[in-house]
Amino acid sequence: MIAIQEWEGCHPSRFAHLTAQPFNLPRFPMVARRSRTAWAVHNGLHMAHITRPLAVILLALSSLAGCSTSDPADDGSDEMAEENESALGATCAASRGAGIVSRHKKALHDSIAFAEGTENRGKDGYNIAFTHRTFASCSRHPNMNICSGGLCSTAAGRYQFLKRTWDSVARGIGARNFEPENQEKGANYLIKTVRRVNVPEGRAMTASEFSNAMSKLSYEWASLPPGRYGQPNKTQAQMRTDYCRNLGGC
Repeated sequence: MIAIQEWEGCHPSRFAHLTAQPFNLPRFPMVARRSRTAWAVHNGLHMAHITRPLAVILLALSSLAGCSTSDPADDGSDEMAEENESALGATCAASRGAGIVSRHKKALHDSIAFAEGTENRGKDGYNIAFTHRTFASCSRHPNMNICSGGLCSTAAGRYQFLKRTWDSVARGIGARNFEPENQEKGANYLIKTVRRVNVPEGRAMTASEFSNAMSKLSYEWASLPPGRYGQPNKTQAQMRTDYCRNLGGC
């Protein structure tokens, strides 16, 4: 007889009608397969006695397949995620980006926001799109293709992530939304993993280290020196001054 565990919603009583009468599998003699039916009839066995055990097994297994301790479609995981996210603060709130990266990394992030023109705009840039247009929610990248001066861009957020760039970054950091905490993680991912810039902990970058960082990161952000894409950019001196100010001195 099949052993049936008592799972929630799967009480053994569900299968009582299947196992109300015990059954035994008949022993067939060692004869050719095509002779077994004739042998069974000759010995008073109806085919129902032979096929019933298999039917019981299949019915029981198919019933158990629909049993579980909870309904996957109603496990509350999405609601829990929303509650956890809302506990961090309102959507796009600048406070959500605080403390995500170290002080010295944040100083570089702030300088990039300074160059991109998003710092201190809207919710400190986290809800700013190209041409300084704002968007209401950071639940996802807004993907607004905005055109100005012959240039169209989907850039959004404090670090002006293009939509295609953000899609790649989001996969890399496991982000489910575009909230400030993930924008900070995303900027760090581009700096450290994609452009391989090492930001020292516990001290400011030297002038040489900072110049090398700008050179590498300028492939990611058009506003950084030396300006590789023919767009307006900050000078090396402007970036260094801002970076050192963010740290309270270099």
